[in-house]
Amino acid sequence: MVRAVCLLACLLPALAQAQESAPAGTVVGVGPVDGPGALRGAREAGGARWRLVSPVLNAEPATPAAPSELLATVHEETYLMGAFAECLTALERPELAFEALLAAGHRDSAGHVRVLGSACALLAGDGALARRRLRDALVRDLPLVGLDRTTPEHQALAETVGAEVRAVAPVSLALVSEPAGAAVRVDGRAACRTPCRLPLRAGAHHFELRRLGHAPRAFTRDVAGDARWVLRLDPAPSELLRTQLARRLAAGPLDAPELGELAADAYEARVVVLVWGDDARVTAALYDRGLHRFVARAAGTPGDTPLTVGTAVEEWRGIVEPRPLRKRPLFWGVLAASLAVVGAAIGISVWALTVEPTRVNVYAVPE
Repeated sequence: MVRAVCLLACLLPALAQAQESAPAGTVVGVGPVDGPGALRGAREAGGARWRLVSPVLNAEPATPAAPSELLATVHEETYLMGAFAECLTALERPELAFEALLAAGHRDSAGHVRVLGSACALLAGDGALARRRLRDALVRDLPLVGLDRTTPEHQALAETVGAEVRAVAPVSLALVSEPAGAAVRVDGRAACRTPCRLPLRAGAHHFELRRLGHAPRAFTRDVAGDARWVLRLDPAPSELLRTQLARRLAAGPLDAPELGELAADAYEARVVVLVWGDDARVTAALYDRGLHRFVARAAGTPGDTPLTVGTAVEEWRGIVEPRPLRKRPLFWGVLAASLAVVGAAIGISVWALTVEPTRVNVYAVPE
C-alpha cells in the first residue's frame, strides 16, 4: 500500500508535463506574404507540427469559345449547297459535340447544332432523325438558333414537335447528393443546390454536380416521370483538392468555412492558418478541422507577420487545449493528500522500529 502511494506521488508531476502528440498543422501563405515569418510565428506559438505551403493561385480555366463561326461555315458550305449527308457528318466533329457544348454552357450553339442537324436530316430524307434532333433541343428548352434560315417545311416540323413536347406535363425530379450541398447544372445552366426538386420536361437531360472537396460528376440520363435520385460524390484525390483550393483562393473570400475545410483536406492537416495581405495589412485566420469552423483571427502589419500568426495560434490553443494538470486545484489537492498519506506511513514505520517490543512468557506459572 505504501509503495503504491509513493509511486502515485512520484508520477503526478510527470503526468502534469505529459502532452498528447501534436496534431498536424499547415500554414497556407496566400499571395505576397512573408511565408517563412508566418511559419516561424506558428512554430513559436506551438500546439501543432507546423509546415508551410504557398499554393500558386489559379483562376478557373477559361471556357472554350462557342463554335459560332464553325457552325456558320457548316451551314454555308453544306446545307446551303445541298450537301445534306456531308452536313450531318460535319456536325459529328468533336468541336460540335452536343453534350460537350451543354457541359460548357454553350446552350445557343447546342441548339444550333440540333436545328442544323434536323434540317439536314429532313432534306436527306430521314424524317425520324429530324424529329429526334428537334426534340433534343425542345426538351432542354434550348434556343432554336438558325431555325429561320431553314426551309418552311422544317419550320413547320419544328412547330409540330414543339406542340407535342409542350402537351406533356413536366415531371418532378428530386435530387439528393451524398454529401449534400452540391451545385447542380442541368443542360448547361445553373439549376439548384442539393437537396432540391426540379421541374423538367420528360426526356434526356445532361446533369452536372460539383462540390468542393469532391470529384465532379456529369452524366446524361432520361427522365420519364416523377423520380427521386440519390447521387454519391466521391472524395477528390489530393491533386484535384489542391487545384480546387488554388482556384478558390484566387476567387475569395478567404475566411469562408468551406475554404478552411478544403485546405485541411488538401494538406491532411487538423488545423490550418490562412495568411494573406497586401503592403499595408496582413491577416491570419485559423481553421480547426475538429470544430469545423474558423476559431481564431488576427491582423497586423506585414512586418509583424510572425506576431500576427502567433497570436492566432495562441488564441486557438486557449480554446481547444485543456489547462495543464499543475494549473488545476484538484491536482494540488490530490498531491497534498498523497504526500500526507506517505508522511503518515513513514511516521508509523519509524515509530514501529523504535519501540521496544514487550516479551511475555506464556509458560510462566503464576504464584
